[in-house]
Amino acid sequence: MEQRKRIRTLGSLALLAVVGSSGAQAAEAFSSGSKWMTGDWGGTRTELLEKGYDFTLDYVGEVAGNLHGGYNDDKTARYSDQFALGAHLDLQKILGWHDAEFKLAITERSGRNLSNDRISDPRAGQFSSVQEVWGRGQTWRLTQMWIKQKYFDGALDVKFGRFGEGEDFNSFPCDFQNLAFCG
Repeated sequence: MEQRKRIRTLGSLALLAVVGSSGAQAAEAFSSGSKWMTGDWGGTRTELLEKGYDFTLDYVGEVAGNLHGGYNDDKTARYSDQFALGAHLDLQKILGWHDAEFKLAITERSGRNLSNDRISDPRAGQFSSVQEVWGRGQTWRLTQMWIKQKYFDGALDVKFGRFGEGEDFNSFPCDFQNLAFCG
């Protein structure tokens, strides 16, 4: 089972202030007509987007269970999660650079992975994981930091920095939590 919640925000402090307030900004929170979970903050988010600023706070939580089988077939479950802080900047709107953008994302993973001690033999390596947000160490990391420039009316994009190949190539929508199916 995988739960995904996307919170577009200026940062965790702003999120706490908006969710915790009872003014006009909080009235739009959790509205089915809003693009954002915590609302438009009285038009502030729309104004920031129009100026080229898009800030995010994302959360993904995954629960996996082993009912029978694997290296250790005791019935158990494991939970792992990931928080991500990000910024996507339209450099054309901000700096006047035609068809240019910048992205920054920092992630933090925590929890336990069912594959490590129940499904796979812990004495041997494994190729995949039943929880895709697990891996590369449970720590804060720079996940994305890139700049992209478009040329010839978008016919050619040049992207430089740190990013996953699935952002631009071989990408597909995925609703699985297994790392073999979704990375």
